[in-house]
Amino acid sequence: IWYRTVIDRNRQINNEVSGRLDTILSSYMKKANELSTKDYIIQCILLRQESAAIYEECYKFTNSMDARCNFYVFDNELMPIISSSTIIPEYASPGNAFSLGIGRRMAEKPEQVAIVRDEYNPVSRQILSIGKAVISNGDIIGYITFDIDQSDLTMIISENFSINVVVTDQHSNV
Repeated sequence: IWYRTVIDRNRQINNEVSGRLDTILSSYMKKANELSTKDYIIQCILLRQESAAIYEECYKFTNSMDARCNFYVFDNELMPIISSSTIIPEYASPGNAFSLGIGRRMAEKPEQVAIVRDEYNPVSRQILSIGKAVISNGDIIGYITFDIDQSDLTMIISENFSINVVVTDQHSNV
C-alpha cells in the first residue's frame, strides 16, 4: 500500500509540475511565434531601430508571466537591436552565434519555435531560451528570443513541491 501511495503521489506531482511548466513554456513559444510575424518587428529589424511599442508589448507580456525573462530582438547576425538587459547572452556572443544553442536551432529550422537550455554567461547561470527566426520575403532577417533564468523555473517547481524534479524533453534529454 505504501509503495502504491508513493507511486500515485509521484504521478500526481509530475502531472502538476508538467502542466504548470507546459503552460508557461507554451505561452512563451506562442508569443515568440506571434511576434516573429508582426510587421512592426520586421520594420524594426530592417531599419535597425528600437521601438517603444515593442518594448511595451514585451514588458507587458513578460510581467504577466510566472517566470520572468530577458527578451531580445536580434538582426540576422544575432546582433541585438532591442534588449531588456545590458548583458548579451552567451549564445549571441561573437564566435558562438550559430555554432551552438538556440542560434543554431533557429537558423536550421526558421519556421519552428526553438527551445534550448543555454548558458547566460559561462560561469554562473543556466537559462532556457525560447526563440523564433523572423522571416521576410523568404529570408531570415532576425530573431526573437526569451531567456528564462533557471532559478525562476526552479522556484516555480519547488514552491509547492518539496521533492527533486528533473525536467526532460520527449527524448529524455535533461
